[in-house]
Order: sequence, then C-alpha cells, then structure tokens
Amino acid sequence: MADVDITNVDVSALETMTELALDAATEDTIDTAQKFVITPDAYKQFERCAIVVKEANGAGNLSFSLAAGDYYWASGKALTGSVTSSKTMVMVVESAKYKNSDGKMELTLTPASGKKLKTDHGAEVGFIELF
Repeated sequence: MADVDITNVDVSALETMTELALDAATEDTIDTAQKFVITPDAYKQFERCAIVVKEANGAGNLSFSLAAGDYYWASGKALTGSVTSSKTMVMVVESAKYKNSDGKMELTLTPASGKKLKTDHGAEVGFIELF
C-alpha cells in the first residue's frame, strides 16, 4: 500500500474564497486500502481541521479509519466510518486527538468489495486547516 501525502489548505482569512486541493488515490489493486498522510502545521498544535473525502465514480461506499494519535493527552481511539458513494463528504476533528509524535495524521481508505480506490472509486482526500 503506497502512501499519499495530502496537500494542506490554510483557511485563515474570513470572507475570502480559498481553493480546495484534493489528492487522488494511487492504489489501483482490487480490495486494497491506501494510507493518506496529513501533516498539519506544527505551530498550530490543537486546532480544529477538516478532512474531505470524495467518492467520485459511484462505485460504492468507501470505509475510512483516522488513526488515533500516540502523542498528545487528547489521543483516543481511531475514528471510523464510511463515505457515501458519489458524494464529497467532510468531517471536522481536533488534530490533537489524531496526531502522532511525528506531527502527522493517518487516514486509511478502503474500497468497496471487489473495487479499486483509484479507477473504480476515483477517491480523493483533502485537508483544511481552520484558523
């Protein structure tokens, strides 16, 4: 499983439009998950942030797991769920719960049974830092 580094989008100015960057899945093997690595700004330790996941092709629901952090006091358990087929969905989390000691967060996407993340789902992930 090859990792994908996610582009950070900083939304720090009120009343200003900011383009959302989405990074595409590269895993093109049936039933194979892929890890997306998010690296929040190191100087904004405990901020709320938004993770965007897109299932573009209507190939079924994606499963996700945002790994629990191993560093901060707020670390807990992994956050799991699904992204509805043909939808772009967003969730807001507190980074302190999911950051590792290296400052990174790890989101794993798993395709629907018998599907590929890249070609069947057209899966994409984005990350927005809210300040």
